[in-house]
Amino acid sequence: MARENEKRVRAQYGIRPFRSTLFCVALLVSLIGFGTGAMASTTTTTPVSFVGQFSLQPSAGPAGTLVHAIGVGLPANQQLSVNWQQVIGSWVETQGTFQGRSFTPSLVPVASFTTGADGSFNTTFRVPSGYGFEHDVVLTQDATELNQAAFEVSMKASISPTSGPLGTAITIHAQGIGWLGLQNSWGVIYDNKFVGYLSAVTTQGTATATIPATGQVGWHYLRILSASATMPFLNMQQSPQPNRPTFAFAFRVTSGQPVLPTSVSAQTPKVVAAQNPSLSGAGGPAPAVWGNNAEGPVGTPLTLRGSGFLPGQTVTLNWLSQQGSNILGIGLTVTTNTIGTVQTAADGTFQKSLAVPLDLQGSHEIDATSGTSSASTVFVISPSAVPLTRDRGPVGTWFTIQLKGTGWSNTANIYTVDYDNAYVGYGCGVNAGGDITMHMQATGLPGWHFIDLYPAIYKGTDEADTNDFKLPQLTYAKDHPGENLPAFRFAFYVTK
Repeated sequence: MARENEKRVRAQYGIRPFRSTLFCVALLVSLIGFGTGAMASTTTTTPVSFVGQFSLQPSAGPAGTLVHAIGVGLPANQQLSVNWQQVIGSWVETQGTFQGRSFTPSLVPVASFTTGADGSFNTTFRVPSGYGFEHDVVLTQDATELNQAAFEVSMKASISPTSGPLGTAITIHAQGIGWLGLQNSWGVIYDNKFVGYLSAVTTQGTATATIPATGQVGWHYLRILSASATMPFLNMQQSPQPNRPTFAFAFRVTSGQPVLPTSVSAQTPKVVAAQNPSLSGAGGPAPAVWGNNAEGPVGTPLTLRGSGFLPGQTVTLNWLSQQGSNILGIGLTVTTNTIGTVQTAADGTFQKSLAVPLDLQGSHEIDATSGTSSASTVFVISPSAVPLTRDRGPVGTWFTIQLKGTGWSNTANIYTVDYDNAYVGYGCGVNAGGDITMHMQATGLPGWHFIDLYPAIYKGTDEADTNDFKLPQLTYAKDHPGENLPAFRFAFYVTK
């Protein structure tokens, strides 16, 4: 039954297992739909005649499992190979538009051997790390498939540590996450509150996330559940693929000094210094401009230097940006803003110090122009946070969270908010030039409360119907599509 469910899922998401071009099946497959109704697809391949018998012992287990591959009735005294179905995943993002996930399967040899005089063999291999759930294991002679079997890679999950004071960083680790639509997104619940989801697209089935320990002293409970239809699915035993596991863990908040977040400046990506370009061009010195820094948050000190311009001339410095709206249908357009002027020296050089202006995350061209002479350089803005306007007060106290330098693309323009590991909502900074300002009220019992801001995906297309849009991506650090973005953690103390 599980095998048949797997076949349906593969068909639904357009991902076929490795079957020899000689293998024949013509099926009308009923696809599983989530709110879109049932669909049908017909797959036709070429007939194949398997040679001998091929089996795996065991046929299920986690990565690293020692497997005996056993064959009989095969060509005698021949060199054969056992090949593992490997899958490489990637996010698809084009010109700021999110277009879902892509998975490319291939066969990787895991054992080579020579059959005996009776055409039998018994060899071993260890299950490679990577995506979980069903994998084809293909027996080949040169490039010809002789037979195949299936191995079910078990998913594993753990948390560490299992106790600690308030604010302790709880690391969630999962291995063997699948690549198919029903297997590639997993939701995290803390004390029956939705925290966010785990992905493992570019990390090949491995997910690592960190959340703070919140709540009062005592036991707290975490669950990891398949979230193939956006949110955690609670009745897995009644699902079309009930072999997906569920995980439950307990964490005990102990008394003692809380573990508070570091300063927002410490959480902000570091300034990246620039490398000076070559200033000489063909035929003599050419106009050039460069900065001391190449990447950093809004407000980063930036010293622009230029050479190759005419002496005693005024150079205008322009900052290129994008303005517009993703909501109002007017799109984003490139705009030019003057950020200063400077006079060149007798040798045609100049120097100008300024601060990086508030703008959207990403690359910004800086043009230096004087008459017909011009040159340009680039500065990349990283998101940054401002300290809370207030970090303590009674229940109901209003406080403000502010981010600067947030992005414009589908994968960088919003930040999602968790309050004590409960998803609250999100903010977007496109309409405000990269500024996100959110007003919140302090809630909960007296003591420390934690607010986490995670990068997320605003919108796009997702053929797998996972639709992890506008949800906290807990695995942002290693598996966020597009940009490399930070998360931010704050703490608020509710007084009596």
